[in-house]
Amino acid sequence: MRLFIAIELPLNIKTEVARIYNLFPPIKGTLVEVKNLHLTLAFLGDVPQDKILALEKTLEKVGESESDFDISLGDLIGIPNNKPRLLALNIKNPQNFYNLQKQVVLAVKKVDMPADAKPPHLTLIRLKTTLLQAPKLTIPTLLFKVSQFILFQSILTSKGPIYKPLKAVKLTSGSVLRPLRPNLAICVINPKNEILLIRRSDHHIRDWQFPQGGIKPGDSLKQTLVKEIKEELGITQFETILIKEQVHKYLWSKKLREKGTDLEKKPYFGQEQSLAIIRLSKDRPKLKPDPREAAEVKWVPYNKLILALHPVRRALGRLTMVELEKMNILTPKP
Repeated sequence: MRLFIAIELPLNIKTEVARIYNLFPPIKGTLVEVKNLHLTLAFLGDVPQDKILALEKTLEKVGESESDFDISLGDLIGIPNNKPRLLALNIKNPQNFYNLQKQVVLAVKKVDMPADAKPPHLTLIRLKTTLLQAPKLTIPTLLFKVSQFILFQSILTSKGPIYKPLKAVKLTSGSVLRPLRPNLAICVINPKNEILLIRRSDHHIRDWQFPQGGIKPGDSLKQTLVKEIKEELGITQFETILIKEQVHKYLWSKKLREKGTDLEKKPYFGQEQSLAIIRLSKDRPKLKPDPREAAEVKWVPYNKLILALHPVRRALGRLTMVELEKMNILTPKP
């Protein structure tokens, strides 16, 4: 398995980086997908399956000995400086990063594995041709707290890499978090630029969200989309606009993890959501909501989506709006 250890960026920082992408002048290169943004602590390369357990255990000890810390991303830099092949954001206060990186590298070497530690930076663009220097852009400082690091598997595909979290280690407590549950959120939009929201029967009266459902082992995102939208709302006719993998991650509350009754969710500590955007041909088609999954449904205007969503679900709503605006699929007003 091809592995690396990294700090994943919080969702709000990823959203800010997505805005920074819009500042770049035309450049020949490949943008790092927002969902894949991370700060690499160490690249391990191919690791035999029988060594992963030992690796995870030694990384747990790092979590027990290291505290969380703040980190800030700042200026746009080229790597290397003279003729850049990468454009990246530097870390303004790297000492804490270096301390954690040192402990991670030592832990990996204790189980007889190589660990390639790179200088800290956040890669944004991999250039196809070298530049004389990085573009001069005003980049806002991005500040966030690092409270865990993650052991990732890197799966190379023809459409780009897929980063699968294998083990998340929380700093200071040493508790190893369970994996995230694969989930698909579905944005349903109609010709009036209204978006469909649901409220589950077991949720608060103001807890509005996108229709969503767990991705079963072996099911593709397309299969999950067709099944969930039919089971929850009775929708069978629609146009698929976008299906995007792993755009959002969030943790469940401690109460939900410990007292939740859904056995399918028991092995997990949160959800890793993919996003589907579909369009209906009718303004208000007749729906057949499953009362267990969608106790109530409502249509909200596109420009009022964020306020309509429950606060904990607004981050995904903002990412959805970015995708809708980027694709320019909204129906023009008469």
